[in-house]
Amino acid sequence: MTLPNYLIIGAEKSGTTWLHKTLSRHPDIFLPRTKEIHFFNTRNTNLVEIGHYERGLAWYGDFFKTVSGQKAIGEITPMYLCDPDAPSRIKAHLPEVKLIFMLRNPIKRAYSHYWMAFRKGNVQQSFDEVIAGRAEKIIQRGLYYEQVKRYYDTFGAEQILGFEHGTFFAQLETSLIQLCAFIGVDPQALPLDEETKAKEYGAPKHKSLALYTAMSRTVKTLRKSLFFNSVANSLKNTGIPDKIKAWNTTSEAYPPITDSQTQQLSDYYRADILNQQRPFPLPDERWMVSPPRE
Repeated sequence: MTLPNYLIIGAEKSGTTWLHKTLSRHPDIFLPRTKEIHFFNTRNTNLVEIGHYERGLAWYGDFFKTVSGQKAIGEITPMYLCDPDAPSRIKAHLPEVKLIFMLRNPIKRAYSHYWMAFRKGNVQQSFDEVIAGRAEKIIQRGLYYEQVKRYYDTFGAEQILGFEHGTFFAQLETSLIQLCAFIGVDPQALPLDEETKAKEYGAPKHKSLALYTAMSRTVKTLRKSLFFNSVANSLKNTGIPDKIKAWNTTSEAYPPITDSQTQQLSDYYRADILNQQRPFPLPDERWMVSPPRE
């Protein structure tokens, strides 16, 4: 059975969709068409238990059955970073795996996540209400310290490569060279053309929310058994679902975050950002956008 030798583990809304699209263009890198397999995490992004891990390695391995000689075999599931069960599960089955994470300014990450969830109908509250309630699936996911520390404690620094979102895209060529070297492929084989450099902004908005919901529910149903999971993967490999998804999705800018919202979140994340016990170079003090209130 073919299994991954690298994983990109998050964070959510930190450029992982762009990474999936870009790395898939490298001839020696394999990524399943399905982004976010959610095998090692217990709950999905909406905190619903999914049970994929209990379906076993045969279920997981089906996503990699089309590998054809690529050296770097991986997958991207941002929920692996924040799910406390994921590190030990990954260690049990992929002890030598290389792990890549990209952390984004937690304030920007939270605001982007909110608009994605709101436009999908997964959140009905205002962003002020989400901040006030310290929503686990949006606000608390920006508390990176414990999330990242779990992986350093479980795997050690030599198996982990971390990026800061802003720096990654500001120094794109250097960043991609570093990433390719880490997973053992030639960075020169990754096209650095205009398509590679193009980044999407805004939050996805669906022309038909009903169509999006129907497709999501159908996939979730198919994923519940080994046989129908294989059927779903075969259908995904035709490219048809991706074409339907692309047709049904636009990227639309959202309103700017307010100064008050920014200040509240800066205060909330401050202690986590300044945690002096961190054994890793991130989080980054540059993310503190304003001094503490007196």
